[in-house]
Amino acid sequence: MTDLATLYQTDYSAWAKRNAELLRARRFDALDIEHLLEELSDMSKSDRRELHSPQFDEAIAGAYSAAVRLAHKETRLPLATFPERCPYASEQLLSDDFYPGVPPSLQP
Repeated sequence: MTDLATLYQTDYSAWAKRNAELLRARRFDALDIEHLLEELSDMSKSDRRELHSPQFDEAIAGAYSAAVRLAHKETRLPLATFPERCPYASEQLLSDDFYPGVPPSLQP
């Protein structure tokens, strides 16, 4: 096991700092590539999980509220015309195949 790989197991902060120094110095051959790849992979998984967290629901609620105000302003329809909360599930909003108001049997 290399010194950096051992450092990864014993002092993550020092390991990260040392790899950053090596990157700045362009000493690519000295990097702990295996653990760097593992960390990058874990970061991408974490980002995906965050997207599906309650923060996403809060973002939808905020965006929906702003969209209702804009639709009210542009159409001059009463605010009561629009549902108070977004009527769509987050899975529907993220789906490329979901079309509001179109029956599921007619959607692509």
